[in-house]
Amino acid sequence: MATLFAIIGVDTLSTATADTAGAYTLAGLLPGSYTVAAGATGFQPAQVDSVAVMASEAVVGVDFTLSP
Repeated sequence: MATLFAIIGVDTLSTATADTAGAYTLAGLLPGSYTVAAGATGFQPAQVDSVAVMASEAVVGVDFTLSP
Protein backbone atom coordinates (compact mmCIF):
# COMPACT_ATOMS: atom_id res chain seq x y z
CA MET A 1 0.00 0.00 0.00
CA ALA A 2 1.11 3.54 -0.69
CA THR A 3 1.94 6.16 1.90
CA LEU A 4 0.87 9.73 1.14
CA PHE A 5 2.35 12.97 2.46
CA ALA A 6 1.09 16.58 2.49
CA ILE A 7 4.12 18.87 2.35
CA ILE A 8 4.72 22.62 2.53
CA GLY A 9 8.36 23.55 1.95
CA VAL A 10 10.37 20.93 3.83
CA ASP A 11 7.68 20.22 6.44
CA THR A 12 5.44 17.16 6.22
CA LEU A 13 2.14 18.25 7.78
CA SER A 14 0.03 15.10 7.35
CA THR A 15 0.51 11.47 6.35
CA ALA A 16 -1.91 8.75 5.34
CA THR A 17 -1.93 5.21 4.01
CA ALA A 18 -4.06 4.40 0.97
CA ASP A 19 -6.61 1.63 1.36
CA THR A 20 -6.85 -1.34 -1.02
CA ALA A 21 -8.94 0.77 -3.43
CA GLY A 22 -6.32 3.54 -3.39
CA ALA A 23 -8.44 5.99 -1.37
CA TYR A 24 -6.76 8.13 1.26
CA THR A 25 -7.44 11.11 3.53
CA LEU A 26 -4.82 13.62 4.58
CA ALA A 27 -6.47 15.09 7.67
CA GLY A 28 -5.94 18.25 9.68
CA LEU A 29 -4.60 20.50 6.94
CA LEU A 30 -4.94 24.25 7.18
CA PRO A 31 -5.78 26.25 4.05
CA GLY A 32 -2.78 26.61 1.77
CA SER A 33 -0.93 25.20 -1.20
CA TYR A 34 0.59 21.76 -0.65
CA THR A 35 2.72 19.24 -2.45
CA VAL A 36 1.10 15.82 -2.16
CA ALA A 37 3.57 12.97 -2.52
CA ALA A 38 3.06 9.22 -2.70
CA GLY A 39 5.45 6.33 -2.30
CA ALA A 40 5.48 2.57 -1.83
CA THR A 41 8.24 0.01 -1.42
CA GLY A 42 9.46 -1.15 -4.82
CA PHE A 43 7.93 1.80 -6.71
CA GLN A 44 9.20 5.20 -7.83
CA PRO A 45 7.76 8.07 -5.74
CA ALA A 46 5.37 10.54 -7.37
CA GLN A 47 4.09 13.97 -6.43
CA VAL A 48 1.56 16.62 -7.39
CA ASP A 49 2.52 20.23 -6.69
CA SER A 50 0.30 23.21 -5.86
CA VAL A 51 -2.68 21.33 -4.45
CA ALA A 52 -4.93 24.07 -3.06
CA VAL A 53 -6.67 23.36 0.25
CA MET A 54 -9.51 25.71 1.17
CA ALA A 55 -11.22 26.08 4.54
CA SER A 56 -14.05 23.57 5.12
CA GLU A 57 -13.72 21.99 1.66
CA ALA A 58 -12.56 18.52 0.65
CA VAL A 59 -10.02 18.19 -2.14
CA VAL A 60 -10.69 15.24 -4.43
CA GLY A 61 -9.04 13.91 -7.56
CA VAL A 62 -5.37 13.98 -6.51
CA ASP A 63 -4.55 10.60 -8.05
CA PHE A 64 -1.24 8.80 -8.53
CA THR A 65 0.12 6.01 -10.67
CA LEU A 66 3.30 4.59 -9.16
CA SER A 67 5.80 2.93 -11.49
CA PRO A 68 8.06 0.04 -10.46
